[in-house]
Amino acid sequence: MKITIHGLGAVGGLMAAKLAGVGYEVSAIARNETYDTVKRQGLTLIETVDGEERRTSHNVNVVRTPAELGPQDLVIVALKTTGLGAVAPQIAATVGPETTVLSAMNGIPWWFAHGLPEPAASLNLLSLDPSGVVRASISASSVIGSVVHLSSTIPNPGTVRRIAGNRIVIGEPGGGETSQRVKK
Repeated sequence: MKITIHGLGAVGGLMAAKLAGVGYEVSAIARNETYDTVKRQGLTLIETVDGEERRTSHNVNVVRTPAELGPQDLVIVALKTTGLGAVAPQIAATVGPETTVLSAMNGIPWWFAHGLPEPAASLNLLSLDPSGVVRASISASSVIGSVVHLSSTIPNPGTVRRIAGNRIVIGEPGGGETSQRVKK
């Protein structure tokens, strides 16, 4: 499975390290010092396990632009909500017809009403995507949502420290039964 993380910050970095730690090949888009550090020495995860601090290093394929990767099986968007509009057209380069996009962002997402019954399904909250660039770049039909129950920080570029929690709840927009893509 080809997995890419957009947003190698506190949440995206933790997700990348955990996925790489169990054997998935993970790619991530990174900039500046984070790119340089992860390229050189991997992504470092610091956790306290049974009262003992553990540091692990994880191989993550970092690139500067999404176009370097092409379509992926799973795209995790872990950006700050305010930054999505500027990069959504670039993210589109990693989304193919079979790609699942997992939204792991704060706030109400652009796809919020997708899958809900009418009249809610017709809602287009302009404050979430005023120019329509996100909706045009990332189809709501490819998205599954998440609620992130964890806390982490970035003490240094390329290093993630898990503070608390270790759970992410995922599901289809609009709820309902668990779909095959959520199970996958």
